[in-house]
Amino acid sequence: NFAKSGIFVASDILNLITSNLLSLEELDLSGCNIDGSIPTQIGLLKQMQSIKLDSNKFNGVIPTEIGLLNKLKSISLYQNFLRGEIPTDIALLK
Repeated sequence: NFAKSGIFVASDILNLITSNLLSLEELDLSGCNIDGSIPTQIGLLKQMQSIKLDSNKFNGVIPTEIGLLNKLKSISLYQNFLRGEIPTDIALLK
């Protein structure tokens, strides 16, 4: 059960994806009313090329594990409640 009072819980959704869909290349969960932090397990999605998590209720910091996604070409995180600095590993992605 992912929904708690109409809000999707980030850890439930992304943990399901990272445990079952490791070859996923595109992830678009924008505007899905997802609440919580972005799980560090997102770094396990080695084939990921595009991540869209904008327009949700993500909070906390951007996990440095995103920098492990060598094939990542685009990432969209705007309109969330993220704080802190952008991890330097993300800037090193090509």
